Amino acid sequence: MQRRFLMTIALLLGVLTLSSFGMLLPSKWQSKFSFATASPQDELKPKDIEENEDEREREFLRRRLTSNKPVSHDAYDKGLEEWNRLPRIAPRKDRAGKRTGQQNATATSLLGTVWRPAGPSPLQLGTGLVNGRVHAIAVNPNNPNVIYQGVNIGGLWKSVDGGANWTSLFDQQAALGIGQPSAIAIDPNNTNTVYVGTNSRFQLSKGILKSSDGGASWIVLGSGYPAGNNGNTLTLFQGQNVNGMVVEPTNSNLIYLATSAGLFRSTDGGQMWTAGTGTNANGNAQSLVLDTSSPTGSRVLFAGVSGAGILRSNDGGMNWTPALT
Repeated sequence: MQRRFLMTIALLLGVLTLSSFGMLLPSKWQSKFSFATASPQDELKPKDIEENEDEREREFLRRRLTSNKPVSHDAYDKGLEEWNRLPRIAPRKDRAGKRTGQQNATATSLLGTVWRPAGPSPLQLGTGLVNGRVHAIAVNPNNPNVIYQGVNIGGLWKSVDGGANWTSLFDQQAALGIGQPSAIAIDPNNTNTVYVGTNSRFQLSKGILKSSDGGASWIVLGSGYPAGNNGNTLTLFQGQNVNGMVVEPTNSNLIYLATSAGLFRSTDGGQMWTAGTGTNANGNAQSLVLDTSSPTGSRVLFAGVSGAGILRSNDGGMNWTPALT
């Protein structure tokens, strides 16, 4: 997976490098990769990016690959050199000699940490095998063999054997983008209850989905279906990025939430949500963690908010103050 990622980056940097030297590119590519030599004043306004899917993709690549700086002339060569240094693992083949996408052995990273592919198996795309970008992982606290994995535009997957095999759970859902980095929450008191937050990266999010049967069926919270599924969830979070969720271990009805619209909490299992108050509590909250050692009546949470550093709550997410700016 790491090798595939680095090769993808290397190829993209190669395209950007050619573009920066004035080489001819197809017009569609030019519109996506012309940012290689763009100056900060040429950046699009947030509204333009939000309303245009192609521009959202372009902006995503620009931020990840260039950081507003021109691409070095030898960027492609350096990326390819690093990719070539990674250990090779031959794809496993079935009895007919076809590639299955699984790997034969573990791989050792450049730092010496040993990793093994856990799936799901890549899908055939043209002549190559590809996987989606993994956004979130949640492990059943009572059974480590049960794992949920959320993928950007690839939906939600579940394994019941420690990652050896995976089953897709979201093929029929209205949104396939799972929020990152921790938008899957399992109720530790009833692990059949699972909450999944969606995101609007390259698609329209549908807020939060909930399953009461371990992922076999789902409802969109606040959609009005089935009867009694009301509340403000869909109104607040449709079109937003749900980035992190935590179910309170001592109270299954209490859920803490980090979204691009700010920090929230629910006291009724996700039907109604109340926004936290305090400096930057309505900012783009991209991460959320609960200090489970804190007293039950005064839970401590930490949230990472874009452009505001880390916020802290000492009262279970109702009020937030800067902890690190």
